[in-house]
Amino acid sequence: MFKRVVSHKGFWKSVAVLSLIYMAVLIVVQGISLGFSEIFLDRLLTIKSIVTLLGAGVICGFAITYAKFWRKLKEQDYRK
Repeated sequence: MFKRVVSHKGFWKSVAVLSLIYMAVLIVVQGISLGFSEIFLDRLLTIKSIVTLLGAGVICGFAITYAKFWRKLKEQDYRK
């Protein structure tokens, strides 16, 4: 089932879009918690922070998209 979900049309596009949305939400939440100050900008522009945001975004985007497509394919199988 994993291969079926991952190779489904539109899966990776949805992962990319949801990853970007999740990263934007994380940046906004961090900015609000730090008041969008210089500390926030200094932390945001470090390599470690960028890699962490990318990793978190991709993991969350993949998990949500996988669940969405898995459910869609299971419903199609159930109808048959």
